[in-house]
Amino acid sequence: MKTARDFGLIIALAAFWGVSGYVIGWGLEALGLPYHIRMLLAPINMIVGLGGILFVTHSPRLRQIFYEGPDNRGGDIAVGCLWAVPMSLFLWGLLMLIAAALSRFFTK
Repeated sequence: MKTARDFGLIIALAAFWGVSGYVIGWGLEALGLPYHIRMLLAPINMIVGLGGILFVTHSPRLRQIFYEGPDNRGGDIAVGCLWAVPMSLFLWGLLMLIAAALSRFFTK
C-alpha cells in the first residue's frame, strides 16, 4: 500500500508541475505573446519538476521527508520548493489571465 501512495504522490506532483506550466503559458499568451507557448511550457515544467524529484529522492534524509513528512529535526527547503514553485507559477498564470481579461474589458 505504501508503494501505491508513493507512486500517487509522484504522479500528483508531476501533474501539478505540468498544469502550472500550462497555466503560466496560457497567461503569457493572454497578455499578447504571439506563440502557443503553453504547449511548450507544460512539458518543460514537468521535466524540471521530475528533475527536482530525482534530486530530492537521491538523498536518504530528503527522501524520508518527501515520502513520510518532516521528522523532529524539521523539513528541508528543497522538498518545500517541489510544491511551492509550481503553486507560485500557477498563481502567476492566473493573475496574468485576470489582468488580460480586465485589460480587454476596460480598453473596449
